[in-house]
Amino acid sequence: MHLSPEEVEERKSALEQRRREKEQLRRRRVVSYGIVLIVGLILMVVSGYVSYQRGMRGSNAHSDRPSSQAAAAHQQVNVLFMGTDEKIDSAARTDTLILASIDTSTGHIGLLSIPRDTRVYLAERNRWTRVNSAYVFGGPPLAMRAVADLVGIPVEFFVKTDFDGFRRIVDILGGVELTVEREMNYVDNAQDLRIHLLPGHQVLDGDKALQYVRYRDRLGDVSLVDPAFQTYDGRVERQRRFLEALAREVFQASVLPKLPQLIPEMWNMVETNLPLERMIRIGLAAGRFSADRIVSGVLPGDAGQINNAAYWIPDQERIPQVVSTVLGGRPVPIRVEVLNGSGQSGVARQAAQLIEDENVDILRLGNADRFDYDRSRIVVYRQELEERVHGLANLLGAEVQVEANNRARVDATIIMGRNFP
Repeated sequence: MHLSPEEVEERKSALEQRRREKEQLRRRRVVSYGIVLIVGLILMVVSGYVSYQRGMRGSNAHSDRPSSQAAAAHQQVNVLFMGTDEKIDSAARTDTLILASIDTSTGHIGLLSIPRDTRVYLAERNRWTRVNSAYVFGGPPLAMRAVADLVGIPVEFFVKTDFDGFRRIVDILGGVELTVEREMNYVDNAQDLRIHLLPGHQVLDGDKALQYVRYRDRLGDVSLVDPAFQTYDGRVERQRRFLEALAREVFQASVLPKLPQLIPEMWNMVETNLPLERMIRIGLAAGRFSADRIVSGVLPGDAGQINNAAYWIPDQERIPQVVSTVLGGRPVPIRVEVLNGSGQSGVARQAAQLIEDENVDILRLGNADRFDYDRSRIVVYRQELEERVHGLANLLGAEVQVEANNRARVDATIIMGRNFP
């Protein structure tokens, strides 16, 4: 069949319009996957626990099963949460990746956000690519291997969703209490997207919560805004803060009566290889979990280009420390700057080398405001950290003083004086 030039052009326009609509729909759906994923995990745990309790009531066999389960519960479970768009595109990439680590012995829950453009090497494909492509090439198994190689810990389980019902879930929870850091305004008629949020502490309903996690400013998905102090911002960082706020809501006792509504919603939204038995084991340890034991973070790195392709380039030196803190449950390192206040060359670097194994994150070396400090000192900006720096003070021969400062970019400033050998 021969088409006229006008008909060819008309078909091209129709195809282009369908492509734009498809892309718009994809964007509208993917940005909130991570938020739903963590709720899914928590509710699956609760569901598993309920199933276990019913099974126990249905049988009178007690034997030694509790003790064996208690022993099995003392382990760490690593779960990769993936947000895909398979209902729209069969070759979907994972636009949201969150690695969760659950320690049933301590109640620690770690959430590490992995930017979708993170550069990784896929041995199976013999190529460097973005981490969100691993799912396309090999499904959940390859995605889990790629993330495991990236962070250096085993990843055996996954939870995948193609987001639906976000507003309803937040509304069933009664909203999420959060501080909106600044006014957010954005209108995109093509996506039927209208965002209008005022700054301040407030309770976001489902619609406003979706606006908050979808909002994207000039920083894009994630940006390293202060390399010296490892400060990140952008949509991924905002979603991380929202996850923490959402978890606080989920762990409240008032959520329990809402479970009959929430659990069916979540089970219809996720696919997972996490065995029911494992969920039950986690559920048995539910009493150990609480919102204040959740630690979240972003995979350290920075935006860059390699061979004209844009990536989030991982900071290989910082990854082990972040993984140990966020996923491993190690106490968060004290963020410090070490300054030379003695005037003797190299003192700050020597002091930094002396304390580098003391669970500190040394963010800056430099000179103090003057060079006549007779005695070294550690200035702590948060009262609750005073006891933790005493070990450092003993190593450095320093005195400790507390100066409350919520705006300080570090937890403590170490000033080396003339008494340092």
